[in-house]
Amino acid sequence: MTLREFLFQHLSMLIEIVRQHIIAYMDDIFKLIKEFWTVNTPLQGTLINLMEKIAVALGCEFKIYLSQLMPQMLRVLTHDTSRDRTVTIKLLQ
Repeated sequence: MTLREFLFQHLSMLIEIVRQHIIAYMDDIFKLIKEFWTVNTPLQGTLINLMEKIAVALGCEFKIYLSQLMPQMLRVLTHDTSRDRTVTIKLLQ
């Protein structure tokens, strides 16, 4: 596990704890996600998990931020080279 993966996992746990109160930091969090979510990065699974925690924490307010993530999500759907397209499956869940 890399340091980045470790930090993103802990950010996910923090979001799970503070829930709606994280909203003031969402722009910075999404900048981080966009910066580190590149095609076939080993962080894809961790970043998808982070997005899931954000979606649960924000509820219907997550839809405001979804448009910022669409380019990365579409890249996964078109360029996923993981075995059995596991990253695509995780994203679609």
